[in-house]
Amino acid sequence: MQVPGSHYVQRSAEDPILDQVDNVRLDRNSRAVLLYGAGGVGKTRMLRALAERNTSDEVRWIRPIDVDDSEYWVMENLQRQVAEALDPDRRYFREFTDYLTKVVASRAVSVTRDVVAGHHARVRKVFTRCYKRYITDNELTVVIPFDTVEVVRDSFFISHLYDWMRDLPSTLFILSGRPAESQLDAIREMFEETRSGPDAVTVTMTGFTEPEAIRFVVGSDIGADLTETEVGTLVSLCEGQPLWLALSVDYLRHFDFPPELEQSPPHDDALRDRFRRRMVTPFSSTEFWPEAVKRLSVVRHNVNLEIWQALMADQHLPPECGGEWELAWDSLRALPWIRPRANGHDVALHDALAEELTKRLIPLHDQDEGWRTHLWRRAAEAFEEAAADYPDVIAAMDRLLVEDDPEENPTALHQLARLDVHKRRLDQLRAARLHYLLLSDVERGAEEFAAHFEAATTRNDLHFMELAYHELDHFLPSHVTTRPAFDAVGVVVNRCRTWLAERPGKLLELGLNAARYLVQNAQPDPAFRLLNSLPDSSDLTMACRLSQERGNACMRIPGSVTDADQHFRLALSQAGALESPLRERFIAETRKELGFYARNIGRWQEADEHYLNACEAITDIVHSGGEDDDRAELASIHTNWAYLKALRGDYDEARDLVQNALEARRSLNRPLGMAISLSTAGEVCRYEQDYTAAWEHYQRAEVLFATLRNSAWLGQIYQEQAICLLQAARSDVELDDQPLERAKDLILESIRLCEEHAVRWYPSALNRAGRIFASDEPERALDFLRSAVFHARKVTDGWFLSASLIELLELSYLTWTRTNDPLHRLEIENRRPEVLDAIQHYEFADLKPRWMLITAHLSVHDSLNSGDFAALDETPNEYAVALRDLAKNRVGSHGSAALAEEFTRFGELFRELPPEVRRRWYVKLHATWSSFRSSESAGSLTTWLERLG
Repeated sequence: MQVPGSHYVQRSAEDPILDQVDNVRLDRNSRAVLLYGAGGVGKTRMLRALAERNTSDEVRWIRPIDVDDSEYWVMENLQRQVAEALDPDRRYFREFTDYLTKVVASRAVSVTRDVVAGHHARVRKVFTRCYKRYITDNELTVVIPFDTVEVVRDSFFISHLYDWMRDLPSTLFILSGRPAESQLDAIREMFEETRSGPDAVTVTMTGFTEPEAIRFVVGSDIGADLTETEVGTLVSLCEGQPLWLALSVDYLRHFDFPPELEQSPPHDDALRDRFRRRMVTPFSSTEFWPEAVKRLSVVRHNVNLEIWQALMADQHLPPECGGEWELAWDSLRALPWIRPRANGHDVALHDALAEELTKRLIPLHDQDEGWRTHLWRRAAEAFEEAAADYPDVIAAMDRLLVEDDPEENPTALHQLARLDVHKRRLDQLRAARLHYLLLSDVERGAEEFAAHFEAATTRNDLHFMELAYHELDHFLPSHVTTRPAFDAVGVVVNRCRTWLAERPGKLLELGLNAARYLVQNAQPDPAFRLLNSLPDSSDLTMACRLSQERGNACMRIPGSVTDADQHFRLALSQAGALESPLRERFIAETRKELGFYARNIGRWQEADEHYLNACEAITDIVHSGGEDDDRAELASIHTNWAYLKALRGDYDEARDLVQNALEARRSLNRPLGMAISLSTAGEVCRYEQDYTAAWEHYQRAEVLFATLRNSAWLGQIYQEQAICLLQAARSDVELDDQPLERAKDLILESIRLCEEHAVRWYPSALNRAGRIFASDEPERALDFLRSAVFHARKVTDGWFLSASLIELLELSYLTWTRTNDPLHRLEIENRRPEVLDAIQHYEFADLKPRWMLITAHLSVHDSLNSGDFAALDETPNEYAVALRDLAKNRVGSHGSAALAEEFTRFGELFRELPPEVRRRWYVKLHATWSSFRSSESAGSLTTWLERLG
């Protein structure tokens, strides 16, 4: 913060930051600084001064980026800002800016894979390539400061930002903001828990030291008018806090010395408080500029000229503005308390001053809250008016996309580059309007919040839902985030919470929408806390939905997965008390969720029963003239059930179910549903090893997903195609001239898409990448599998956590046998607790036998190396049980389908054993497997054993 006539005072907090800049410059390894400090200590001012002073031929600083501005929550906008700051002539980033524009332009022009599938991940890849080239060619270190990070501390955006930071070399990232209000700091934990990212150090910034404070006052334009004693007294009264020193300097420029300055140090708290109240009294004036500051202290969202003019419409412009609002706007932007935002068209009042005015002045100025309420009502209208033109602008751009060929029109390309910015701006304005509507008219605001959330959920508009939730969470009784109360509306917020608490139905409606968004956005912990804070309802419909959502949240929280069962069971009992047809609909929905839950933890027989019961429930009303949504729900259940049937090897039933789903969705004209069912049909055929039919289904699904521009499902279909190519090639089925290379291209594309659009499917994409790269790039495959384990644990995907973990250990074993690198053997030992924990918590039929095989193999290797075979007395029993269990179970593409490969691996070790050991093993194994001839695969074990013998 800077006052006219004052100069910047160098801060002691600069030194550790500049030390980190030097470290990055010397070793080219990216690092991060977490710059934490209370509001008003001068973090932003220091960062701006550092950026202005320290840019050189070796180090390039970017001006701080305000990440509390949700425009930058879209990564493309953030990357564009960085590119323009570093390379305004586009010498290095032209490929990025051109590509970004063409991707936006081509989204509606074409439905080919290369156009639709890229978007976020491809743009990020191109940006990273340009960035690395810029860094390398110029031998530069770049410093990127992010300001006000406390606003995004608990958001999903911060994880996207962190992943982006990991890609960029030779960069110091500064994350500046207020510290977390609790000991749990999501930002710090993110750096500490992930080894592959930049190292981070924390720098704590407090107020001025005494010498710094003295330099600040002496260097101001009133410094020459103060005696040394007066300077010392002022520093003591302000306790070195930059905000109060700045306010004091500004006060003394216009008013006489306050009496508090006549009292020598030391000063007590009462005197300091009296002095500080006096420093804000100039803002109590009703003149134009004090009134402008007061109004921005309670309207805390970013405002542009249009909105600010509406907020000040009842005020006469000061004479110096000559009746021109544009001149007044320029004067507003020049005020020391105003923060011009990085986007160039918005401003906001400095947070720390807004909070002090709210604490010390606004309650006296507006005792009945009528002034605030009137201002918030006006703000809601202003944001609504500001948003009014955007839908037409966006629609015109969309028409341009469809009707013209932007590739042939450079002007159109330039306009289309801003399409996402316009859409984001519209979301911001709409969300801000809802905020002020809720403050000024809680009943209407609650109604509109619920309606907008419902509509956004229907169109799967996570961008708007993110902003709406950000505005809403402050009013919910649980207040589940640690976001600071910058809005300065404490009393009114409490009144809104009380109003909602007295209307449990409305509170439930809002809370369920917010929780559903949090679960969709991979934030199940805050979702569950919110759901637990919501009141129980006598309305069984709402009560059932609450239980369902609690179950959905639990399914995605590590350590709480099995708790989901009790919530779903409660939802079932609540649904059973409803009247038909709601009873059948809710039973079907809940049974389907229970089916997914049971499938995810390996209870496949139980999942089968849930899907059966779900079908029976919804079929009752479909056959009695149910609605289209009931038929669609039945098709959804059939699709999920078909997938489970295929996993278990019940292929005939799986084909019938998915065919029923396809026919229903085709008759209902539900193209997304049809594409999902086609994807499942492909999986059914792949598990049955009918790869040609699977490929045909995948291709039909791909066309539909591309037509719908559904990047999330494209990410899913590409990983299914990729693994199908690999398995087909191994079975000598030719689907492509270069199946392995095509599979690699597809799976890498899937990883990019799923990371950006489908976090739930990201672990499966990484898992399949590990399997695909294992044949010729085992080290890279191991990295994919490690990432798959990590991300599966993050989203609590029990299936792919278990699968990735065991496949990681199997590949580690194979790589160890080929390279004799002890690190691979060590990885198996180090992850033993993880796999034992997975065996305890999940019930996948192949997990334990596959682990038993690895440990048995290692025992054999150890005995062969030591010559001590007495330690192998129990090992043949382990092989007998493990191979038998794999033989009698079907687990997707593993289990009995992989039995021959597993037996071959066993056979190779068996042949290395001494003859007398082989004879003992043969007798034990033959006796055990002979008693399980009921299974064709189990019977084949004895046949294979006889060949070995």
